[in-house]
Amino acid sequence: MARIAVITHEFDVFERRRGPLLRRDSPYMLFDLLEELKRRGHSVRIVAGTSARPEADIAILHVDATVAPPEYVEYARTYP
Repeated sequence: MARIAVITHEFDVFERRRGPLLRRDSPYMLFDLLEELKRRGHSVRIVAGTSARPEADIAILHVDATVAPPEYVEYARTYP
């Protein structure tokens, strides 16, 4: 199955733990899509910032900003 990297800004909070059972949650629709992809056997890694470079078959740039900073766009271009 595919290895998926989701690139977020280093200050973004893509997911959090909520409720008495500390379930993972997110305000982003992409979170629900990724949960379904995991259920189907794909692996997903959230990458905060541009310092780490995990192996991945595909990357999704998800920066919560009107315009993505150029260094994040360049970083995302290093993935297929």
